[in-house]
Amino acid sequence: MTYEETQKIKHLREVTSVMVEKSSNGIECTKNRFGNRTMDGCKNVIFEKIELSKIDNDIPHIRREYYGRNLWIVL
Repeated sequence: MTYEETQKIKHLREVTSVMVEKSSNGIECTKNRFGNRTMDGCKNVIFEKIELSKIDNDIPHIRREYYGRNLWIVL
């Protein structure tokens, strides 16, 4: 993973409400509202699916655009 991708993920984790990351290694809940980071805590949540490569590298834009959203990130 590149530095830019790592930075995007870091900032997305800070501003999203619930975030799940899907990679070749599997699916992992990296943030949820309850703080326990389990997939059980993500039940009944409606996600917006987006590929990480489709998100630009503009960190201030990322923080404004994705604040409070529930994202399913495809790495």
